[in-house]
Amino acid sequence: MKEFSLKRCLIEVLEQYKEDQGIEDEAAMRDLLTDARHICDSLGLDYGECYKNAYEVYIEELEQKQETQKEMQRIDEKHGLYADRTDIAN
Repeated sequence: MKEFSLKRCLIEVLEQYKEDQGIEDEAAMRDLLTDARHICDSLGLDYGECYKNAYEVYIEELEQKQETQKEMQRIDEKHGLYADRTDIAN
C-alpha cells in the first residue's frame, strides 16, 4: 500500500486549480496560503503559531535530507563510487 502524501495531494490539487483558474504557480500558492488562514480561523487555530511550527518541521526535514545525502556520499566514497545523490529524499 502506497503511503499517503499530503504534499503530493496538494500538488495535484494546485495543478488542477491553476489550470481551472488560468493562473501561475505564485498566484495558486497565494490562494492556498490564504485558504489555510481561513481554515485556521474556522478551527480556532492561531495561523502564526501553525506557521512557526510548520517552519520548524521544514527546517528539520531539510537538515535530515542533507544528512542523508552526506551519508550516501560517504558510503559511495568508501566503495569507490561517486554517484550524484541529489535526488535522494525527494
